[in-house]
Amino acid sequence: MESYRSYATQVEQLVRELSSQRKASGHLDVRAALDGEPSRALRAAVPLQTLRSSGAFFSSRVLGNVIAHIVAETADRESVFFDPACGAGELLLASARLLGAEKNLEETLIRWATQLLGVDLHPEFVRVCRARLVLEAMSQCGVTGDLAPLAELLPNIRVKDGLTSRAFLKKTTHVIMNPPFTVRPILEQFDWATGNVSMAAMFLSHCVQHAGDGTHVVAVLPEVLRTGERYKHWRAHVEEYASIRRVRRYGQFDKYTDVDVFVAALVVGAGKGRSSPWWRTAGSRAETVSDYFDVSVGPVVPFRDKKVGVRAPFLNARSAARWLTVWRVPTFRKYSGRLHRPPFVVIRRTSRPDDNHRAIGTIIRGSEPIAVENHLLVARPKDRRVSTCEALLRVLIRPETTKWFNERIRCRHITAAALKDLPWWTESTLT
Repeated sequence: MESYRSYATQVEQLVRELSSQRKASGHLDVRAALDGEPSRALRAAVPLQTLRSSGAFFSSRVLGNVIAHIVAETADRESVFFDPACGAGELLLASARLLGAEKNLEETLIRWATQLLGVDLHPEFVRVCRARLVLEAMSQCGVTGDLAPLAELLPNIRVKDGLTSRAFLKKTTHVIMNPPFTVRPILEQFDWATGNVSMAAMFLSHCVQHAGDGTHVVAVLPEVLRTGERYKHWRAHVEEYASIRRVRRYGQFDKYTDVDVFVAALVVGAGKGRSSPWWRTAGSRAETVSDYFDVSVGPVVPFRDKKVGVRAPFLNARSAARWLTVWRVPTFRKYSGRLHRPPFVVIRRTSRPDDNHRAIGTIIRGSEPIAVENHLLVARPKDRRVSTCEALLRVLIRPETTKWFNERIRCRHITAAALKDLPWWTESTLT
């Protein structure tokens, strides 16, 4: 992130100039620095691939306001805020606006120094974060005297790894964070998964494990953590340490970052075991797809599985005509794993929240056992009837189904667990 240093220097210079001029409110450069300019400067200075590999995507002011609105329900002027991945400080700025200013700049910064805590691995980000908080203080109460060197202001905004920081977690009343979404090998301190996992999952896990009871946590997290099968043990782990008080779907992070996110509000320790659900359930409806079908992921991974075993028809997403019945699969391959005997329904796993239909189905008929690609879900009717398969297509095509999936899972892949939970819509359940 060294190429971002010039912007950090620019913002620090703005603070020094305003300090000498004794004026900050209404200054156009201040407005830019406090609303979107740091993110624009980052995209201009740092290659996209570098941003992706480090997870360096700053929260927007809109997202910061969403966080602040939730935090405001439990915070007051005595609250202490900690951001373990503070970046350019957007969430801390939103918290500073909640805290409000004192009668002059010096007293404001003295109070904020003990109530605004933040760490980040990148020194450039910490410099920008600290300078922006000073600009925010200036914009709230004006400039009333010479400032100490910026390095001495707000000393609790510092360079440190948020995944190892514990001291601040014991001091804070509110943890606010938009952690990196990148995937990394899981740290030894976590036992809820193996292999590569989202850093966002590790950040939240670290916070709920080490923050004191009663600490409020509000986090921006990638949608896969809320609904992905791979993170079900992580969700259970989080609920061992905290209660989930609110889950709000936000949608795409921003127009440059094609990741859907949600905002989770938790309380550490208090009320464990009485959490709100990560997603809304089917309510009073007694029946779901799992009552009529066994659901699994197609077992064939084309580029990994060796072409050995029996020669069988091979069904992939391209050969599964949408909303139709397929009697003959035109492609074949050798496969030694599990084959599926018709009739059954396949559903495309890949979809987007803005698609007209989230779950597109195809009925598979015929007499030969079929090898099914892993990009498809397989729903096998428990009664082995084609009429039950046809009923499932009617359920899948309903607008209520797309609306339900957009609430339940906004990841790019529909999971078997989500399909099993889908309500078995009938005219009687919708009236």
